[in-house]
Amino acid sequence: MITYRDFTRALEALDIRSHSRVILHAAIEPFGEVAGAQESLIGALINTCEFLITPAFTHQTMIIPGVGPPDNAIEYGSADEANLEAAVFDHEEPVDGDLGVVNEGLRQHPRAERSSHPILSFVGFNASEALAS
Repeated sequence: MITYRDFTRALEALDIRSHSRVILHAAIEPFGEVAGAQESLIGALINTCEFLITPAFTHQTMIIPGVGPPDNAIEYGSADEANLEAAVFDHEEPVDGDLGVVNEGLRQHPRAERSSHPILSFVGFNASEALAS
């Protein structure tokens, strides 16, 4: 079983320390059984890194317009019915489930800050300036 201490040792082995600035995209599932679940990894990251930022995307807030510029990786007009189901973004909106429990756990942490982009937001710690940009 992997523990908080195992995560902190692994971060140290990667030379991730108190001065480190980390952009994270992680999944807990590949680690197998973890004592304390994602909270162990989250705690190790927050207590080790000076700066931590991770995606907190909310595609459930996206509305696809009927028309738009060509070659924009969107099929305009393809989601009229889905647009009616779109959520209104707020900072408490859960992270997309496909990003995993680590990202959502980070969003829920009391010290977390979240950027204001309605679809492609990020969550961070000690990252106010980056999140505001």
